Amino acid sequence: MEFYAEVERVLAAKKAPVKTERIDWREGGIFSGKRQYLRVIHERHVFDICAAPFGHDFFWSWWLGTKPGFLESLPYVGFIFKYLVKPDTYYSEDTRQMFEDTIHHVVLDVVGGSLSVKQMAPLTPADREVTRRKKAIELAI
Repeated sequence: MEFYAEVERVLAAKKAPVKTERIDWREGGIFSGKRQYLRVIHERHVFDICAAPFGHDFFWSWWLGTKPGFLESLPYVGFIFKYLVKPDTYYSEDTRQMFEDTIHHVVLDVVGGSLSVKQMAPLTPADREVTRRKKAIELAI
């Protein structure tokens, strides 16, 4: 929870035009436990960030997805709405990339701060690239 709070603090300091919320995702099937994620939202794009223990270790992950609006989710109407009213443009792609890059850097900076506090080796430039997770998923929300 401290990690999520620090990510939110850094985003607020950057005056990033995003909103955040805590969500629970199941670890498996319907009877499995839940794990809390920090969701960062910008327009229809969302990042779900996880920070959790794994035995004696700790891991961080993040997943980029889109959250379609009501009209976009309707059969046939959604395609027409997206094509005529909300088409993909250079600007929309630039904004998506900036959102993705901002969250990527904030998460890695907060991870780096956590490692520094625990006097552990910092992330190398190679680590910062390898740990970047690009998962485009359609979220069923």
